[in-house]
Amino acid sequence: MKTQQFLNVLFYGSIILALTFVLLFETDILIGGWLADNRSADFLCAVFLELLSICAIPVAFRLVRPGKSNLSRISYERRAILRLLMLSLPMVVNTFAYYSFMGVHYGYMAIILFICLFFVMPTKSRFEREQADLQNTDNTTAND
Repeated sequence: MKTQQFLNVLFYGSIILALTFVLLFETDILIGGWLADNRSADFLCAVFLELLSICAIPVAFRLVRPGKSNLSRISYERRAILRLLMLSLPMVVNTFAYYSFMGVHYGYMAIILFICLFFVMPTKSRFEREQADLQNTDNTTAND
C-alpha cells in the first residue's frame, strides 16, 4: 500500500506543480516570455522537449504491460514510478517552457501529457490488477 500512496503523491504532485506554474505566471508573480527573444534556445528546447514527449508517451504506456519483456527483472513498483515520471516531468517542463518562451507548441505538449496521465492514474484497483498481472506473467515466464 505504501507504493500506491507514493504513486498518488507523484501523480497529484506533478499536476499541482504544473498548475502552480500556471497560477504564478498568469498572475504576473513570475514574468512570462523572458526567453521569447532567444530563438536558438527556443529551437533547442523545442526539439528536445518534442522528442522527449513524443517518445515518452508510447514507452510509458507499454512499460507496465504484461508479457515477455526485458524489463522482467524490474519490479512493478519501479516500473509504475518510472511510468509516472516519464509523463509528469515532461508535462511540468513543457508548462514552464510555455511561459518562458511563450510558444504554443509547449502548451500543446503539456496538455497532451496531462491527458495521458489520466490513462495511467494510480488507483488502488489498477495498482492491484497490474501488480498481479505482472507477477503471474513473471511466474509463467520463469516456469517456461
